[in-house]
Amino acid sequence: MSAISAAPAMPSYVSRLFSPENLPNIALALVGMGGIVIAVLTLLVIKRQTQALVDAERARVFVSASRCEGREAGEAMFTLRATNYGKMPARITMYTYAEAALKNPEKELRLPPQYGESLLRSEKILAFGDALEIAVFDPFSEANKQKWQEDAKFRAVIFGRVQYLDGHSDEKRETRFAYRHVRSRMPEIGGNVTRCGPPEYNRSDLRIRRDVL
Repeated sequence: MSAISAAPAMPSYVSRLFSPENLPNIALALVGMGGIVIAVLTLLVIKRQTQALVDAERARVFVSASRCEGREAGEAMFTLRATNYGKMPARITMYTYAEAALKNPEKELRLPPQYGESLLRSEKILAFGDALEIAVFDPFSEANKQKWQEDAKFRAVIFGRVQYLDGHSDEKRETRFAYRHVRSRMPEIGGNVTRCGPPEYNRSDLRIRRDVL
C-alpha cells in the first residue's frame, strides 16, 4: 500500500501580505497615508492661523466709565461708553442698563444676570476707536440720596450689556458691565466708580448662543 503525501500548507494571510512582490505596494500605501496625515495637520495649522488673524482684526467692544461734572459742587456723574477696539467696524444691535441701590452687589445682583429691553432706537456702526454713549450714571440722584439717608451702607449701582456684530460673521457678541459708586475720598471729591458684582456681570466679547438671543 503506497503512502499518501500530505498537501503543502497554505501561506498565511500575513505572510502573503508581506511577501516580496507586495512590499512596493505597502511602501506606496504608507507614503500615501503619511501624506494624508501631513495634509490634515497642515490644514489645521492654516485654520488656527486664519482664526488668529480674524481675531486680531475683528471688532471688539468694551465698556468704560469716565468722570464728568455733577449738578453741584462735590457731586460727580459718570459717562458710560461702548468703544470698538477692533480694526473691523462693529455694528451695535442693542444695549440696556439698569440702576439700583445695593448694600452688597456681589451677593445681591441676581444670577444669571437679568436685563431689560434694548434702549437703542436704531443700530449704530462703530469704526475703530469710535465710542457710543450708553448711559450717564448719577450716584447723587435724589433716589440714591434718599437711600443713603435710610442706610449709609447703600451704594449706587449701574449694570447692563451691549450686543454687537464683530464685522466678520453674523454671530452676535455681548459685553457686560456693572459699576458701583465709591464714596468721596480726597482728592476724588464726588467719589469714583469701580467694577462690582459677580464675574458674570463683567464679561466681555462673549459669543451669544442663538437659542438665548
